[in-house]
Amino acid sequence: MSTAALTLLTGPWAARAVTAAVRLGVFDELAAGPATPDELATRLGLHRPGLERLLRLLTGFGLLRTDPAGHALTEDGAPLTSGHPRSVRLLAEFYEEDHLRAAWDDLEAGLRTGDTPFAVAHGRPVFEHLAGAPEQAARYTAAMAAGSRFGDRLPAAVDLSAARCVVDVGGGDGGVLAALLTACPQLSGVLLDRPEVAGRAGAALRGAGVADRVQIVGADFFEAGAVPQGADVYLLSRILHNWSDDRCRALLNALRVAAGPGGRVLVVERMVRSEATDGPDGLLPLLFDLHMLVMTQGRERTEDEYAALLAGCGFVAAPAVALPLGFSVVTGTPAGGGVR
Repeated sequence: MSTAALTLLTGPWAARAVTAAVRLGVFDELAAGPATPDELATRLGLHRPGLERLLRLLTGFGLLRTDPAGHALTEDGAPLTSGHPRSVRLLAEFYEEDHLRAAWDDLEAGLRTGDTPFAVAHGRPVFEHLAGAPEQAARYTAAMAAGSRFGDRLPAAVDLSAARCVVDVGGGDGGVLAALLTACPQLSGVLLDRPEVAGRAGAALRGAGVADRVQIVGADFFEAGAVPQGADVYLLSRILHNWSDDRCRALLNALRVAAGPGGRVLVVERMVRSEATDGPDGLLPLLFDLHMLVMTQGRERTEDEYAALLAGCGFVAAPAVALPLGFSVVTGTPAGGGVR
């Protein structure tokens, strides 16, 4: 057996080791500075011999480094702390939740039948399931926000200087919109999401000091008339990958009507590379594509596929611009229209 194959087969062990370190507070404790295994074991109430072996593995992953004073965080390990500005701690915990594991356990069934593994495991589609499980839904929203900390980078990728109003379609907890409005003081915003999700957005907006510039609308964005009319920008951040091409076209057609001749659509997604690529930049979109197969009726797409979806709904797509965490943004402008 090749080393590469064996490394892949032991991948779940790696994820669980990292999650255990997150939940036990190892990364948060090291955020205060380097520490020895003895010091960490005492502070966290852990068994020292086992902890030392875990620390050795985390160092091998590049999340920790050895230091004269013990173990210390690396640049890659720092986002696993609670206080990091781009923390992914909640995401690390969420990916190990039982309801996600159960869905992945039915991957083989989904590949045989074409059914969505999450629905096979839980008896209904993911968003219907979350609507009936408020605690899981709250963790889902928080985890998605932790994996989408790029709102402050959008103004560098897309010229928003002339825009005055942005609608964040499926805006979740409001984190992306809050960061965008903080970076663009001339903007006001509308956050549109299902009522049980939109109701959680106030905290992030108030925390960023932009709540007075945002209208929160609780509605299913697929419902007729749900999308607010006449905004300059409509943001779709990690939305289209949840849905089939037909559902994507339905939403984009609604946005085309709402945007009028001068509005724009910003599509933010991880995009599959047209050519095979080694390393995280090439593999992450492929992993998330299979995750979409497990969880939803959607998929990750190539830049050309997003451009084709936009073109079929009356938009002209600009070339994708890279964002942090492997995301890209594609701007769609109305065919034959101006830009506000």
